[in-house]
Parts: sequence; C-alpha cells; structure tokens
Amino acid sequence: MRLFIALLPDDALRKRLGALSEALEADCGGRRIADANIHLTLAFLGEQDATTSARLRQFVEHYPPVNGRLVLDTLGVFKTPGIVWIGPGQPPQNLLLQQAALSRQLADMGLAHRPSHFRPHVSLRRRAMAPAAQALSVDKFCWPYTSIHLIQSSLSHEGSHYTILASSKA
Repeated sequence: MRLFIALLPDDALRKRLGALSEALEADCGGRRIADANIHLTLAFLGEQDATTSARLRQFVEHYPPVNGRLVLDTLGVFKTPGIVWIGPGQPPQNLLLQQAALSRQLADMGLAHRPSHFRPHVSLRRRAMAPAAQALSVDKFCWPYTSIHLIQSSLSHEGSHYTILASSKA
C-alpha cells in the first residue's frame, strides 16, 4: 500500500483552499486537487507491506502532539510536474524541526522516504502553469495544527482516494 505522513487542515480551511484552487483555474489550467485530498506531506513513504504499515500505525498513534501555526501566504509552482501550490513564505522553524525529527525517526526505523529537502506546501492543482502573482489574505489561510496522520493513497480511474490509517494525539 502507498503511504505518507501528513498534516490535515480542518474542513473550513480545506473548503477555502479548494475555493482558491477553483479561482486559479482560469489563470493556471490543470486539474484541481479534490478538497478531501488537501494536505501537507511531511514524509512520503511509497509502497509498504502490511507489516510495515502496522508498525507505522503504532508509531503515529504514539507520536507526541505536534503543535504549530502555519500561515499559507505564497503561491508557487513546481514546473516539471506542473504542481501549483500554496505555502508559507517563511516556513516556521518549529515545523521544520518537527519534520526533521520525524524524518530521523523514520530513518532509524529503516524506512526510506521523501522529501530529502522539505519545502512545506499544499498542492492545489496538477498539470498546471505558474499562477500570476496574487496577494493573499494571511488570516484567510492560517492553519493551526496539532497532530500528524498516516494516510494510504489508492489510485483509481477517478483519481486518488485517501484513507486515514492512524492519527497522533492532539
């Protein structure tokens, strides 16, 4: 099964990010990420077997609370895959430290994962072009987070479907 560990926004923020993605369609083209799939990946683990998945579930369920506040105020694009994203202009130090600690723990468990260079972002559109510069309302995209989630990604002809397998305590 294909797994990753991520932060998940609450439903209200998800809807606002979905509306932003919709508004970017005329400017960027591409395919919109479904609201239900909006997340911030901390570690992509790729294909894992059932035994490793069970280990990861326990790991995440016992993970200490992660607390922070993320301000999504910058639009960008990863040109090669054509991903339009939103992220913090200045990534908060505590998030960078939390992701680095998670990465070390996964490596200690013998689990290869990405990214090797963490750039916090939330993907909004796929197969898209760079958006024009836009001013964003900082308070509109403020994201307080308290826990991490182990998520399984399943692919179908309709696109990706995500299932939360485990969550840390808030």
